[in-house]
Amino acid sequence: MRVLAPLMLITFLSGHSFAQNSSSSDTPPHCEADVRWTNTNANVNYSKGLQAPISISLLTQVSKGSNCSNAEIRLTATFLNSSQEYICSGTILQAMTISSEVQTFNLEIRPFTQNDFLRWRNQPGARGLQKGKELTCMNVDGTSDVGDVDRVKAAMIHLAVAVLPSGGGLAVAEALIRVNP
Repeated sequence: MRVLAPLMLITFLSGHSFAQNSSSSDTPPHCEADVRWTNTNANVNYSKGLQAPISISLLTQVSKGSNCSNAEIRLTATFLNSSQEYICSGTILQAMTISSEVQTFNLEIRPFTQNDFLRWRNQPGARGLQKGKELTCMNVDGTSDVGDVDRVKAAMIHLAVAVLPSGGGLAVAEALIRVNP
């Protein structure tokens, strides 16, 4: 019995050790990600009368590793009227791509220009004025695109920027744009 007890303990421990190693190698580690606004406290005022673009900047950070680089950045905008009722919402997939562990994005938002809603001002390798990205903004039941004529009724625009590393993980930054006449 004295010989059998240590043998059973060794068998149990080695089996536990093998199970632990195989399960941890099956699931790759998730990436850490962080995103923050660098030139706003997440509250932005916009004047309809000026029609100037909103200049905002993001600082992103992702952990090291090949599964963490080339993270996708998605931008979602939700338009609300003065009673905070939903007008429309849309997401720009692949709005930008993170190419380094720490990166700053300088953006321009044109809230009431559907075909030129988002411009990435400091895109690596791109020179000169870049074409903006379109925001398809769907109505409350998701059946039709709401155009600029209806979006102009917005008193607030909620922006959400999501960082999605290819190896898993998520970071989100939000901002509220208050529209003034």
